[in-house]
Amino acid sequence: MPDWLQRLLHGGPSSRGGAKPPQSGVAALVTVAVTPDDIVVSRTEGKRDRLLWSDLGAVGIVTTDAGPFASDLFWLLQSRDRRHSVTVPLGADGEHDLLLTMQARLKGFDNMAVVEAMSTTGNAGFTVWDSSWPND
Repeated sequence: MPDWLQRLLHGGPSSRGGAKPPQSGVAALVTVAVTPDDIVVSRTEGKRDRLLWSDLGAVGIVTTDAGPFASDLFWLLQSRDRRHSVTVPLGADGEHDLLLTMQARLKGFDNMAVVEAMSTTGNAGFTVWDSSWPND
């Protein structure tokens, strides 16, 4: 995995509680559960990450040039203080429900940024929602 992507996913070397970078082919090994209170990401090796909706600060998409035979698009959900992040690969079980819920819950969710990210085949990052954006 490229260094720039690891830094983005971890928030740099001083980050605490950041999600580990996803591994190739990880989509089949990840399950996302969305409840009214939180987002829970479970991996087959037993690791679980949880982020409360009330603590969600930003949603981004990170793309890599690893496709089409490896996972190359990941949702990056960050806490308001940016100390905790959760990654979800495109195609993870429950990922579609996560997208629908974010579109419904997050005022100002940028669907065009999602479309742009989905069309990107290189290394890039896209912000699709941020809690600091105006709510009008």
